[in-house]
Amino acid sequence: MSAPGVTGESSNYVSRLLGLVWLSLTQLVRPPSHSRRAEAARRSARHVLLLVAILGAAVIALMYALDVTEIGLMPPRGTAGLWPVRILTDFGKSAYVLWLVAGMLFAIAIVRRDCGEPRDPCCSALERGCSLCFSRC
Repeated sequence: MSAPGVTGESSNYVSRLLGLVWLSLTQLVRPPSHSRRAEAARRSARHVLLLVAILGAAVIALMYALDVTEIGLMPPRGTAGLWPVRILTDFGKSAYVLWLVAGMLFAIAIVRRDCGEPRDPCCSALERGCSLCFSRC
C-alpha cells in the first residue's frame, strides 16, 4: 500500500473537521429529541436557580467580609491627606462636568449613526469604544 500525499491529507482533514464542527453545532441548536426533555428542562432550571442563589450568597458574603476589612482600614473623613481625592470627587459631582460628558456622549451617538461600520476610518477610537452603547447591530 502506498502512503497518501501530504496535500491530500490536509484538505481531507480540514473538510472532515469542518463537517464535524458543523454537525456538532447543528446538534446543539436543534430542539432536543429525548422523550424526557421536559423533565430535563425542569431539572436544568432548578440547577440554574440553585447556582444563581449560591453564587449570590457567596458574592454577598465576600462583599461583607472584604468591605468590613477595607472600611476599617480607611482613614476617617476629612483627613488632610485626602485632599486630592476630595478635589477629584468634587470635580466629578460638578453639574458642568456632567453636562459636558452627556453632551460628548450625545455627539458620539450622532456621529456613530453616520459613521457606518466600526472599522470605518472616520470613526475614532473613542467612538469605537462606545460602539457597545450605540451600535446599530
